[in-house]
Amino acid sequence: MARVPWRHAANIEDAIDGLKTRGVQVLALEFTQTSSLLYDFEIKFPVALVAGNEAEGLEPEVMARCD
Repeated sequence: MARVPWRHAANIEDAIDGLKTRGVQVLALEFTQTSSLLYDFEIKFPVALVAGNEAEGLEPEVMARCD
């Protein structure tokens, strides 16, 4: 069985900034008016996926930090 490594971050903004300084593409998994379809987006590895919760999703400030 394949596994996807994951990590919870107490401060998401710091986590995103740290990933980006290491050359990781950071993508927000969220549906908004300006969302791109996954199939139309060029994914570059290494990549990190940021997910919010089902009820509230991601805050606009968090999505603004993502690629």
